[in-house]
Amino acid sequence: MIKKLFAIILIVAASILYCSKSGDNELQIYEIKYADSMYPKKYIFHNYKGEDKIPFAWKFYYINYKGIKILVDTGFNNPNLIKLYNLQNFKDPAEILKENGIDPDEITDIIITHAHFDHIGSVHKFRQANIYIQKDEFRQFFNLRGLLDIKDFLKKSNRVITFQDSTQLYDNISIEKVGGHSAGSSVVFLKHNDVEFCFPGDEVIYSKNVEEQIGIGAFYNHKNNMAIIKRLAEGNYRVMNFHEPDFNSFDKNFVRVYP
Repeated sequence: MIKKLFAIILIVAASILYCSKSGDNELQIYEIKYADSMYPKKYIFHNYKGEDKIPFAWKFYYINYKGIKILVDTGFNNPNLIKLYNLQNFKDPAEILKENGIDPDEITDIIITHAHFDHIGSVHKFRQANIYIQKDEFRQFFNLRGLLDIKDFLKKSNRVITFQDSTQLYDNISIEKVGGHSAGSSVVFLKHNDVEFCFPGDEVIYSKNVEEQIGIGAFYNHKNNMAIIKRLAEGNYRVMNFHEPDFNSFDKNFVRVYP
């Protein structure tokens, strides 16, 4: 009887251990909000003619997948740009990670959806990470003004990995070029169990872009932008926006959004 009871205990313990290493515990996704502001509505919704502004969050994402630590974009910390865009409640992105037990040198991979300052401007803080970015976007970044420290870091880095149309990262993450918001703007798809996430960069800014199939106002190629918006609207994706305020976690910098 004792042997049988001990065997049952072992089976239960093994099941608990297995569950802790699989399923939802394989994947955690965190939203990192490092600033708030107001932003012109005309840049968020295509063909909007007014000059009014609406609430705007500045965010990126941290993914822990089986112990692999991934960022989708990086935020930024440039005093001139913080002032220019009148950011409120600003907090350095790397410091937010540190405060939550994540050392910048522990980040293994960074996916850059596009090379605008608020998406790439802290990439140099994560010196041990592989950096994935679409080839046209990477090339165009060096034609933009400013961010000289970022450009210098990327020129010297041997960890930059470029791709043309798409690339696969690990077993369940794919990066696809869209070219709607900027020349090589990309979106990230992550499949886990029955959930498919999309990290659209700025191809989607507010959930309304998808829900009502309204293109973004700040676009490089409107047709390409509408193609991804239509795809997301017709699919069953959990869209992880980078600028829409989440009023349930308005005062928090580091929020677990899955599971």
